[in-house]
Amino acid sequence: MTKANSTFYIDEEPLLVSAQDAANLCGVSTRTWRRWVAMGFAPKPMRIGRSTRWAMKGLQAWVQHEFQRLNASVGCAKKG
Repeated sequence: MTKANSTFYIDEEPLLVSAQDAANLCGVSTRTWRRWVAMGFAPKPMRIGRSTRWAMKGLQAWVQHEFQRLNASVGCAKKG
């Protein structure tokens, strides 16, 4: 495990990411990301000292789940 820019990596993938990194991964602004978190739409973060971070594996699972959910709803709309 190495440390670069306060981000820990395992096998070249960050273990935990900041709000800015999470927003970038999801293709939204940091402001939108923080709004989603406040609304309960995005995964809950963890607090480490004064830092707020999201687990990369949790984010990946959430994105996949939301993608599948949206595809299912679009598929239903097309069939109907």
